[in-house]
Amino acid sequence: ILGAGAGKDVLQALLAGSNQITAVEINPAMVDITRKHADFDGGIFDAPGVQTVVAEGRDFVARSSEVYDMIYLNLVYAQAPTPGSSALSESYIFTTEAFRSYWNHLSPNGRLAIVAHQGLEGTRALISAIKALNLEGLSAGTALRHAALLRYASDDPNQSTSVMILQKSPLTEQDVAVLFQAGRAAGMQPLFLPDAYEDLLHGLTTDEITLDQFLVQKDYNLFPTTDESPFFFNLDPVLPQPLQILLISAGVVLLLYLLLMSGARNRPSVLQLVFFGGLGLGYILIEVPLIQRTLLFVGNPTLALVVVLAALLLSGAVGSMFSARWGIETLWKHIALLALVVTALTLALAYGQPAIVAGLSRLSFALRLLITILLLSPLGFAMGIPFSNGLRLVGRRNEAALPYLWGWNAVTSVAGSALAASLAIWVGFRGGMLVGAVCYLIVALASWIQFQRG
Repeated sequence: ILGAGAGKDVLQALLAGSNQITAVEINPAMVDITRKHADFDGGIFDAPGVQTVVAEGRDFVARSSEVYDMIYLNLVYAQAPTPGSSALSESYIFTTEAFRSYWNHLSPNGRLAIVAHQGLEGTRALISAIKALNLEGLSAGTALRHAALLRYASDDPNQSTSVMILQKSPLTEQDVAVLFQAGRAAGMQPLFLPDAYEDLLHGLTTDEITLDQFLVQKDYNLFPTTDESPFFFNLDPVLPQPLQILLISAGVVLLLYLLLMSGARNRPSVLQLVFFGGLGLGYILIEVPLIQRTLLFVGNPTLALVVVLAALLLSGAVGSMFSARWGIETLWKHIALLALVVTALTLALAYGQPAIVAGLSRLSFALRLLITILLLSPLGFAMGIPFSNGLRLVGRRNEAALPYLWGWNAVTSVAGSALAASLAIWVGFRGGMLVGAVCYLIVALASWIQFQRG
Protein backbone atom coordinates (compact mmCIF):
# COMPACT_ATOMS: atom_id res chain seq x y z
CA ILE A 1 0.00 0.00 0.00
CA LEU A 2 1.62 3.24 -1.15
CA GLY A 3 0.23 6.25 0.69
CA ALA A 4 -1.15 4.37 3.69
CA GLY A 5 -2.40 7.55 5.40
CA ALA A 6 -4.08 6.68 8.71
CA GLY A 7 -4.48 3.01 7.83
CA LYS A 8 -7.91 2.71 6.22
CA ASP A 9 -6.54 0.73 3.28
CA VAL A 10 -4.59 -1.49 5.67
CA LEU A 11 -7.80 -2.29 7.53
CA GLN A 12 -9.62 -3.08 4.28
CA ALA A 13 -6.79 -5.34 3.15
CA LEU A 14 -6.90 -7.24 6.45
CA LEU A 15 -10.67 -7.60 6.22
CA ALA A 16 -10.27 -8.90 2.67
CA GLY A 17 -7.98 -11.66 3.92
CA SER A 18 -4.50 -10.32 3.20
CA ASN A 19 -2.01 -11.70 5.72
CA GLN A 20 1.18 -9.91 4.67
CA ILE A 21 0.93 -6.15 4.11
CA THR A 22 3.60 -3.50 3.68
CA ALA A 23 2.15 -0.06 4.43
CA VAL A 24 4.28 2.79 3.06
CA GLU A 25 3.57 6.35 4.22
CA ILE A 26 5.78 9.35 3.50
CA ASN A 27 4.50 11.52 6.36
CA PRO A 28 6.02 10.41 9.68
CA ALA A 29 3.57 12.62 11.58
CA MET A 30 0.64 10.64 10.16
CA VAL A 31 2.17 7.36 11.30
CA ASP A 32 2.93 8.78 14.75
CA ILE A 33 -0.62 10.11 15.20
CA THR A 34 -2.14 6.80 14.10
CA ARG A 35 0.03 4.88 16.53
CA LYS A 36 -0.70 7.38 19.29
CA HIS A 37 -4.40 6.60 18.96
CA ALA A 38 -3.93 2.84 18.85
CA ASP A 39 -6.70 2.40 21.44
CA PHE A 40 -9.13 3.89 18.93
CA ASP A 41 -7.86 2.39 15.66
CA GLY A 42 -6.82 -0.99 17.01
CA GLY A 43 -3.11 -0.42 16.47
CA ILE A 44 -3.62 -0.88 12.75
CA PHE A 45 -0.02 -0.10 11.77
CA ASP A 46 1.31 -2.72 14.17
CA ALA A 47 -1.27 -5.44 13.54
CA PRO A 48 -0.02 -8.99 12.87
CA GLY A 49 1.24 -9.28 9.31
CA VAL A 50 1.54 -5.51 8.83
CA GLN A 51 4.92 -3.88 8.24
CA THR A 52 4.78 -0.09 8.35
CA VAL A 53 7.50 1.88 6.60
CA VAL A 54 8.01 5.64 6.62
CA ALA A 55 9.31 6.34 3.11
CA GLU A 56 8.42 7.85 -0.23
CA GLY A 57 6.47 5.18 -2.10
CA ARG A 58 8.34 5.35 -5.39
CA ASP A 59 11.71 5.20 -3.64
CA PHE A 60 10.61 2.27 -1.48
CA VAL A 61 9.51 0.16 -4.45
CA ALA A 62 12.65 0.97 -6.45
CA ARG A 63 14.88 -0.16 -3.59
CA SER A 64 12.83 -3.24 -2.70
CA SER A 65 13.90 -6.72 -3.76
CA GLU A 66 10.44 -8.17 -3.07
CA VAL A 67 7.62 -9.01 -5.44
CA TYR A 68 4.01 -8.26 -4.52
CA ASP A 69 0.61 -9.73 -5.31
CA MET A 70 -0.77 -6.21 -5.29
CA ILE A 71 0.64 -2.69 -5.32
CA TYR A 72 -2.16 -0.38 -4.29
CA LEU A 73 -2.48 3.42 -4.51
CA ASN A 74 -5.76 4.84 -3.26
CA LEU A 75 -6.39 8.54 -3.99
CA VAL A 76 -2.75 9.38 -3.37
CA TYR A 77 -2.29 13.11 -3.60
CA ALA A 78 0.84 13.98 -1.63
CA GLN A 79 1.23 17.57 -2.75
CA ALA A 80 2.77 18.55 0.57
CA PRO A 81 3.85 15.37 2.35
CA THR A 82 5.92 17.21 4.94
CA PRO A 83 6.23 20.88 5.88
CA GLY A 84 8.62 22.76 3.63
CA SER A 85 8.53 20.20 0.83
CA SER A 86 8.28 21.15 -2.80
CA ALA A 87 4.84 21.55 -4.31
CA LEU A 88 6.03 20.09 -7.63
CA SER A 89 6.96 16.69 -6.23
CA GLU A 90 3.54 15.15 -5.72
CA SER A 91 3.27 12.85 -8.70
CA TYR A 92 6.52 10.95 -9.18
CA ILE A 93 4.55 7.87 -8.16
CA PHE A 94 2.49 8.18 -11.36
CA THR A 95 5.26 8.58 -13.95
CA THR A 96 6.06 6.13 -16.72
CA GLU A 97 9.27 5.19 -14.92
CA ALA A 98 7.29 4.50 -11.75
CA PHE A 99 4.88 2.21 -13.61
CA ARG A 100 7.83 0.25 -15.01
CA SER A 101 9.17 -0.18 -11.47
CA TYR A 102 5.77 -1.36 -10.19
CA TRP A 103 5.42 -3.78 -13.11
CA ASN A 104 8.79 -5.35 -12.39
CA HIS A 105 7.88 -5.85 -8.72
CA LEU A 106 4.65 -7.75 -9.37
CA SER A 107 4.32 -11.48 -8.89
CA PRO A 108 3.33 -13.57 -11.97
CA ASN A 109 -0.36 -12.86 -11.37
CA GLY A 110 0.13 -9.68 -9.35
CA ARG A 111 -1.83 -6.49 -9.91
CA LEU A 112 -1.21 -2.78 -9.76
CA ALA A 113 -4.42 -1.03 -8.63
CA ILE A 114 -4.85 2.75 -8.71
CA VAL A 115 -7.90 4.55 -7.36
CA ALA A 116 -8.04 8.01 -8.97
CA HIS A 117 -10.22 11.01 -8.23
CA GLN A 118 -12.09 10.90 -11.54
CA GLY A 119 -12.17 9.30 -14.96
CA LEU A 120 -9.62 11.61 -16.58
CA GLU A 121 -6.98 10.76 -13.99
CA GLY A 122 -7.80 7.07 -14.34
CA THR A 123 -7.45 7.34 -18.12
CA ARG A 124 -4.12 9.12 -17.79
CA ALA A 125 -2.91 6.41 -15.41
CA LEU A 126 -3.91 3.77 -17.97
CA ILE A 127 -2.15 5.64 -20.80
CA SER A 128 0.99 6.01 -18.68
CA ALA A 129 0.84 2.28 -17.94
CA ILE A 130 0.57 1.51 -21.67
CA LYS A 131 3.62 3.68 -22.34
CA ALA A 132 5.53 1.91 -19.57
CA LEU A 133 4.75 -1.50 -21.07
CA ASN A 134 5.73 -0.19 -24.51
CA LEU A 135 9.15 0.50 -23.01
CA GLU A 136 9.13 -3.03 -21.58
CA GLY A 137 8.70 -4.37 -25.12
CA LEU A 138 4.92 -4.85 -25.27
CA SER A 139 2.79 -3.25 -27.98
CA ALA A 140 -0.22 -1.14 -26.96
CA GLY A 141 -2.62 -3.90 -27.99
CA THR A 142 -0.74 -6.51 -25.96
CA ALA A 143 -0.44 -4.16 -22.97
CA LEU A 144 -4.18 -3.55 -22.94
CA ARG A 145 -4.80 -7.28 -22.53
CA HIS A 146 -3.43 -6.72 -19.02
CA ALA A 147 -5.52 -3.66 -18.14
CA ALA A 148 -8.96 -2.58 -16.95
CA LEU A 149 -10.53 0.77 -16.09
CA LEU A 150 -13.84 1.31 -14.29
CA ARG A 151 -15.54 4.43 -12.93
CA TYR A 152 -18.28 5.23 -10.45
CA ALA A 153 -21.25 6.82 -12.20
CA SER A 154 -21.81 10.45 -11.19
CA ASP A 155 -23.23 13.58 -12.78
CA ASP A 156 -20.27 15.47 -11.34
CA PRO A 157 -17.11 14.37 -13.19
CA ASN A 158 -15.00 15.34 -10.19
CA GLN A 159 -16.88 12.81 -8.06
CA SER A 160 -16.63 9.92 -10.50
CA THR A 161 -13.86 7.98 -8.77
CA SER A 162 -12.12 5.54 -11.12
CA VAL A 163 -10.16 2.33 -10.62
CA MET A 164 -7.35 1.29 -12.96
CA ILE A 165 -6.02 -2.26 -12.74
CA LEU A 166 -2.89 -3.58 -14.43
CA GLN A 167 -2.33 -7.33 -14.09
CA LYS A 168 1.04 -8.98 -14.73
CA SER A 169 -0.64 -11.83 -16.60
CA PRO A 170 -3.21 -11.14 -19.35
CA LEU A 171 -6.79 -10.79 -18.11
CA THR A 172 -8.77 -13.92 -18.88
CA GLU A 173 -12.41 -13.98 -19.93
CA GLN A 174 -13.27 -15.00 -16.38
CA ASP A 175 -11.22 -12.10 -14.94
CA VAL A 176 -13.13 -9.66 -17.15
CA ALA A 177 -16.47 -11.15 -16.10
CA VAL A 178 -15.56 -10.87 -12.40
CA LEU A 179 -14.48 -7.25 -12.81
CA PHE A 180 -17.65 -6.38 -14.70
CA GLN A 181 -19.97 -8.03 -12.19
CA ALA A 182 -18.15 -6.70 -9.12
CA GLY A 183 -18.03 -3.23 -10.64
CA ARG A 184 -21.74 -3.24 -11.46
CA ALA A 185 -22.55 -4.41 -7.93
CA ALA A 186 -20.56 -1.45 -6.59
CA GLY A 187 -22.28 1.02 -8.92
CA MET A 188 -19.41 1.30 -11.37
CA GLN A 189 -19.41 1.41 -15.14
CA PRO A 190 -16.60 -0.01 -17.27
CA LEU A 191 -14.55 2.42 -19.33
CA PHE A 192 -12.23 -0.25 -20.63
CA LEU A 193 -12.33 -4.05 -20.38
CA PRO A 194 -10.52 -6.28 -22.89
CA ASP A 195 -12.88 -7.74 -25.53
CA ALA A 196 -15.87 -6.19 -23.79
CA TYR A 197 -15.59 -2.39 -23.58
CA GLU A 198 -12.88 -1.10 -25.88
CA ASP A 199 -14.36 2.05 -27.46
CA LEU A 200 -12.34 4.37 -25.19
CA LEU A 201 -9.07 3.13 -26.71
CA HIS A 202 -10.27 2.29 -30.19
CA GLY A 203 -7.39 1.53 -32.52
CA LEU A 204 -4.89 0.88 -29.74
CA THR A 205 -6.32 -2.51 -28.87
CA THR A 206 -5.61 -3.80 -32.37
CA ASP A 207 -2.32 -1.90 -32.77
CA GLU A 208 -3.74 -0.09 -35.79
CA ILE A 209 -2.31 3.11 -34.33
CA THR A 210 0.46 3.93 -31.89
CA LEU A 211 0.00 5.67 -28.57
CA ASP A 212 1.42 8.90 -30.02
CA GLN A 213 -1.10 8.77 -32.86
CA PHE A 214 -3.91 8.17 -30.37
CA LEU A 215 -3.06 11.22 -28.23
CA VAL A 216 -4.38 13.89 -30.60
CA GLN A 217 -7.28 15.40 -28.61
CA LYS A 218 -6.55 18.84 -27.18
CA ASP A 219 -9.27 19.28 -24.56
CA TYR A 220 -7.24 17.61 -21.81
CA ASN A 221 -3.62 16.77 -21.17
CA LEU A 222 -3.60 12.97 -21.00
CA PHE A 223 -0.03 12.43 -22.16
CA PRO A 224 2.02 9.95 -20.10
CA THR A 225 3.93 11.67 -17.34
CA THR A 226 7.67 11.12 -16.92
CA ASP A 227 10.27 11.84 -14.27
CA GLU A 228 11.31 14.85 -16.33
CA SER A 229 7.79 16.33 -16.18
CA PRO A 230 5.87 14.46 -13.47
CA PHE A 231 2.76 16.64 -13.16
CA PHE A 232 0.13 13.90 -13.30
CA PHE A 233 -2.68 16.02 -11.88
CA ASN A 234 -2.19 18.85 -14.36
CA LEU A 235 -4.84 17.82 -16.88
CA ASP A 236 -5.12 21.28 -18.43
CA PRO A 237 -3.39 21.45 -21.85
CA VAL A 238 -2.11 24.94 -21.03
CA LEU A 239 -0.25 26.29 -18.01
CA PRO A 240 -2.32 26.28 -14.79
CA GLN A 241 -3.94 29.67 -14.24
CA PRO A 242 -2.08 30.45 -10.98
CA LEU A 243 1.22 29.88 -12.77
CA GLN A 244 0.13 32.09 -15.66
CA ILE A 245 -0.70 34.87 -13.19
CA LEU A 246 2.65 34.39 -11.48
CA LEU A 247 4.52 34.60 -14.77
CA ILE A 248 2.69 37.75 -15.83
CA SER A 249 3.22 39.31 -12.40
CA ALA A 250 6.95 38.52 -12.53
CA GLY A 251 7.19 40.08 -15.99
CA VAL A 252 5.41 43.22 -14.79
CA VAL A 253 7.76 43.51 -11.79
CA LEU A 254 10.80 43.14 -14.07
CA LEU A 255 9.49 45.86 -16.37
CA LEU A 256 8.65 48.21 -13.50
CA TYR A 257 12.10 47.72 -11.97
CA LEU A 258 13.75 48.60 -15.28
CA LEU A 259 11.55 51.68 -15.69
CA LEU A 260 12.26 52.90 -12.17
CA MET A 261 15.97 52.31 -12.60
CA SER A 262 16.14 54.00 -16.00
CA GLY A 263 15.89 57.43 -14.43
CA ALA A 264 18.68 56.85 -11.91
CA ARG A 265 21.78 58.98 -12.33
CA ASN A 266 24.22 56.13 -11.69
CA ARG A 267 22.20 53.39 -13.29
CA PRO A 268 24.03 50.22 -14.46
CA SER A 269 24.93 49.70 -18.10
CA VAL A 270 22.97 47.37 -20.36
CA LEU A 271 25.86 44.89 -20.34
CA GLN A 272 25.88 44.86 -16.54
CA LEU A 273 22.12 44.22 -16.47
CA VAL A 274 22.57 41.34 -18.89
CA PHE A 275 25.36 39.90 -16.73
CA PHE A 276 23.57 40.07 -13.37
CA GLY A 277 20.16 39.23 -14.84
CA GLY A 278 21.63 36.16 -16.53
CA LEU A 279 23.06 35.05 -13.19
CA GLY A 280 19.71 35.54 -11.43
CA LEU A 281 17.73 33.59 -14.03
CA GLY A 282 20.38 30.95 -14.71
CA TYR A 283 21.02 30.04 -11.09
CA ILE A 284 17.38 29.41 -10.22
CA LEU A 285 16.63 27.65 -13.54
CA ILE A 286 19.37 25.14 -12.72
CA GLU A 287 18.68 24.90 -8.99
CA VAL A 288 14.95 24.06 -9.15
CA PRO A 289 15.30 21.02 -11.47
CA LEU A 290 18.23 19.77 -9.38
CA ILE A 291 16.02 19.81 -6.28
CA GLN A 292 13.28 17.90 -8.08
CA ARG A 293 15.64 15.31 -9.52
CA THR A 294 17.44 14.84 -6.20
CA LEU A 295 14.10 13.90 -4.63
CA LEU A 296 14.18 10.69 -6.67
CA PHE A 297 17.66 9.92 -5.36
CA VAL A 298 17.29 10.67 -1.65
CA GLY A 299 13.61 9.71 -1.43
CA ASN A 300 12.38 12.68 0.59
CA PRO A 301 11.34 16.11 -0.74
CA THR A 302 12.41 18.08 2.32
CA LEU A 303 15.84 16.43 2.40
CA ALA A 304 16.24 17.01 -1.33
CA LEU A 305 15.64 20.71 -0.80
CA VAL A 306 18.08 20.89 2.12
CA VAL A 307 20.83 18.84 0.46
CA VAL A 308 20.78 20.73 -2.85
CA LEU A 309 20.66 24.17 -1.23
CA ALA A 310 23.38 23.27 1.26
CA ALA A 311 25.66 21.75 -1.40
CA LEU A 312 25.27 24.67 -3.83
CA LEU A 313 25.44 27.48 -1.28
CA LEU A 314 28.34 26.11 0.78
CA SER A 315 30.44 25.16 -2.24
CA GLY A 316 29.51 28.51 -3.81
CA ALA A 317 30.81 30.29 -0.73
CA VAL A 318 34.08 28.38 -1.02
CA GLY A 319 34.33 29.32 -4.69
CA SER A 320 33.70 32.98 -3.93
CA MET A 321 36.33 32.96 -1.17
CA PHE A 322 38.85 31.13 -3.36
CA SER A 323 38.50 33.65 -6.19
CA ALA A 324 39.36 36.58 -3.89
CA ARG A 325 43.06 35.91 -4.57
CA TRP A 326 42.72 36.57 -8.30
CA GLY A 327 44.07 39.82 -9.69
CA ILE A 328 41.77 42.53 -11.02
CA GLU A 329 43.37 42.75 -14.46
CA THR A 330 42.18 39.38 -15.78
CA LEU A 331 39.20 38.86 -13.48
CA TRP A 332 36.56 39.32 -16.18
CA LYS A 333 38.37 36.63 -18.20
CA HIS A 334 38.29 34.25 -15.24
CA ILE A 335 34.59 34.95 -14.72
CA ALA A 336 33.87 34.19 -18.38
CA LEU A 337 35.76 30.89 -18.07
CA LEU A 338 33.89 29.91 -14.89
CA ALA A 339 30.54 30.74 -16.52
CA LEU A 340 31.48 28.32 -19.32
CA VAL A 341 32.39 25.72 -16.70
CA VAL A 342 28.91 26.13 -15.17
CA THR A 343 27.41 25.65 -18.63
CA ALA A 344 29.40 22.46 -19.19
CA LEU A 345 28.63 20.99 -15.76
CA THR A 346 24.94 21.82 -16.17
CA LEU A 347 24.84 20.01 -19.51
CA ALA A 348 26.58 17.00 -17.94
CA LEU A 349 24.05 16.86 -15.10
CA ALA A 350 21.09 17.51 -17.39
CA TYR A 351 21.86 14.38 -19.39
CA GLY A 352 23.81 12.26 -16.92
CA GLN A 353 22.04 12.68 -13.58
CA PRO A 354 18.99 10.48 -14.40
CA ALA A 355 21.27 7.56 -15.28
CA ILE A 356 23.20 8.03 -12.04
CA VAL A 357 19.97 8.13 -10.03
CA ALA A 358 18.69 4.96 -11.68
CA GLY A 359 21.98 3.08 -11.42
CA LEU A 360 22.73 3.89 -7.79
CA SER A 361 19.22 3.92 -6.29
CA ARG A 362 19.85 0.76 -4.23
CA LEU A 363 22.79 2.24 -2.32
CA SER A 364 22.42 3.14 1.33
CA PHE A 365 20.88 6.48 2.22
CA ALA A 366 24.18 7.85 3.54
CA LEU A 367 26.00 6.99 0.32
CA ARG A 368 23.27 8.56 -1.80
CA LEU A 369 23.55 11.77 0.20
CA LEU A 370 27.34 11.76 -0.18
CA ILE A 371 27.12 11.16 -3.94
CA THR A 372 24.62 13.98 -4.29
CA ILE A 373 26.93 16.39 -2.48
CA LEU A 374 29.93 15.29 -4.56
CA LEU A 375 27.96 15.71 -7.79
CA LEU A 376 26.72 19.20 -6.99
CA SER A 377 29.73 20.71 -5.23
CA PRO A 378 31.83 21.39 -8.37
CA LEU A 379 28.84 23.12 -9.94
CA GLY A 380 28.21 25.16 -6.79
CA PHE A 381 31.90 26.11 -6.59
CA ALA A 382 31.83 27.52 -10.12
CA MET A 383 28.44 29.22 -9.63
CA GLY A 384 29.72 31.05 -6.55
CA ILE A 385 32.38 32.99 -8.43
CA PRO A 386 30.71 35.24 -11.07
CA PHE A 387 28.29 37.21 -8.85
CA SER A 388 30.64 38.28 -6.06
CA ASN A 389 33.44 39.14 -8.46
CA GLY A 390 31.10 40.94 -10.83
CA LEU A 391 30.11 43.19 -7.93
CA ARG A 392 33.77 43.59 -7.06
CA LEU A 393 34.63 44.79 -10.57
CA VAL A 394 31.62 47.03 -11.11
CA GLY A 395 32.13 48.63 -7.68
CA ARG A 396 35.61 49.85 -8.66
CA ARG A 397 34.15 52.17 -11.31
CA ASN A 398 30.55 52.79 -10.30
CA GLU A 399 29.92 51.87 -6.69
CA ALA A 400 26.55 53.66 -6.74
CA ALA A 401 25.27 51.08 -9.25
CA LEU A 402 25.74 48.15 -6.87
CA PRO A 403 22.38 48.46 -5.04
CA TYR A 404 20.58 48.48 -8.39
CA LEU A 405 22.43 45.34 -9.51
CA TRP A 406 21.70 43.56 -6.22
CA GLY A 407 18.02 44.34 -6.70
CA TRP A 408 18.04 43.37 -10.37
CA ASN A 409 19.63 40.02 -9.56
CA ALA A 410 17.01 39.40 -6.86
CA VAL A 411 14.08 40.34 -9.12
CA THR A 412 15.32 38.10 -11.96
CA SER A 413 15.76 35.24 -9.47
CA VAL A 414 12.12 35.55 -8.40
CA ALA A 415 11.02 35.64 -12.04
CA GLY A 416 13.26 32.62 -12.63
CA SER A 417 11.30 30.62 -10.06
CA ALA A 418 8.07 31.13 -11.99
CA LEU A 419 9.85 30.44 -15.27
CA ALA A 420 11.45 27.25 -13.89
CA ALA A 421 8.04 25.87 -12.90
CA SER A 422 6.59 26.78 -16.29
CA LEU A 423 9.47 25.22 -18.22
CA ALA A 424 9.16 22.04 -16.16
CA ILE A 425 5.60 21.68 -17.47
CA TRP A 426 6.39 22.81 -21.01
CA VAL A 427 9.66 21.01 -21.72
CA GLY A 428 10.56 19.10 -18.55
CA PHE A 429 13.31 19.57 -15.98
CA ARG A 430 16.07 18.88 -18.48
CA GLY A 431 14.71 21.60 -20.75
CA GLY A 432 14.72 24.04 -17.85
CA MET A 433 18.33 23.19 -17.04
CA LEU A 434 19.31 23.72 -20.67
CA VAL A 435 17.75 27.19 -20.61
CA GLY A 436 19.73 27.85 -17.43
CA ALA A 437 22.89 26.72 -19.23
CA VAL A 438 22.12 29.20 -22.04
CA CYS A 439 21.83 31.97 -19.42
CA TYR A 440 25.35 31.19 -18.22
CA LEU A 441 26.58 31.22 -21.83
CA ILE A 442 25.20 34.74 -22.08
CA VAL A 443 26.93 35.61 -18.80
CA ALA A 444 30.21 34.27 -20.22
CA LEU A 445 29.77 36.38 -23.37
CA ALA A 446 29.00 39.52 -21.32
CA SER A 447 32.08 38.85 -19.16
CA TRP A 448 34.33 38.41 -22.19
CA ILE A 449 33.11 41.66 -23.72
CA GLN A 450 33.84 43.43 -20.46
CA PHE A 451 37.34 41.86 -20.40
CA GLN A 452 38.02 42.99 -23.98
CA ARG A 453 36.99 46.53 -23.09
CA GLY A 454 39.31 46.49 -20.13
